[in-house]
Amino acid sequence: MTASFRLSALQGLATADRILFQRFGSGATVTPSFRRIHHAIEDQAIRCPTAIAAEHLGGQLTYRELDERADRLAGC
Repeated sequence: MTASFRLSALQGLATADRILFQRFGSGATVTPSFRRIHHAIEDQAIRCPTAIAAEHLGGQLTYRELDERADRLAGC
């Protein structure tokens, strides 16, 4: 935990949730191989375009579809 983190911020959580929260950030730091998340999605769309990227309410979206939608949203 960082010096600026306040344990008092966890007081409203249930004990089990507080323990999970404290454990979550205690592992080794991992630096991702990509700069931003959209780069990771673009890379995955190239490698496995038909793999399922997201599911919600019975619908699915492949990495290709997710990348295409992101490009449209970004105006590419």
